Amino acid sequence: MDDRVDFNEDGTLDEVCSAKGAHLEHLGGKRWFLTFQHADGTSSAFWFKSKGLKQPFYEKREPSSAALSPASRRSLK
Repeated sequence: MDDRVDFNEDGTLDEVCSAKGAHLEHLGGKRWFLTFQHADGTSSAFWFKSKGLKQPFYEKREPSSAALSPASRRSLK
């Protein structure tokens, strides 16, 4: 996977990919913090608001060569 941060033409965030890791933290209310560590030692940090992340759908994914089983899916409530 490549390290990249992609934005849409309107300036909204489209996708963030990180080869070394990520951290998402709820800061209270609708506020969130997200950071990614990149292979070159740099990091990208995002502060944003979202009420939808309070009850996200969580899916633990197997390596891409394996099929995803329904038992590995769960809701974070």
